[in-house]
Amino acid sequence: MLINKDKFWLETVDMCLEKMKQNTSTLQDLKTAEMLCIKAVKHNGRALRLVPKEFKTAEMCVEAVKQNKEASKYVPAKMWLEIVKQDCRSFRYVPEEFKTQEMLSELTMQEDFFNT
Repeated sequence: MLINKDKFWLETVDMCLEKMKQNTSTLQDLKTAEMLCIKAVKHNGRALRLVPKEFKTAEMCVEAVKQNKEASKYVPAKMWLEIVKQDCRSFRYVPEEFKTQEMLSELTMQEDFFNT
């Protein structure tokens, strides 16, 4: 059962997605909708499951996984490298089947990885 806050954020994601899907949306509308989706996944990482792949961003996925590691199953495979580049600590959430040599090379270049 969802508490009221969760329901609010899930409804916010739905509203954002409708705005993003409308061909008449301006660039500002899309940016606003994306920012609202990021806020929603920061509050409830599982809200990422409602965002279609074409609207997911690396930042949105990072925030969702930080909030709830279970959100990692809703991250598109091709996004994991970009996510790890943005936040090396996210590597711990990358499913084994998506870990690559390129990702490991990226980690060795990031100072923060060795300080976590």
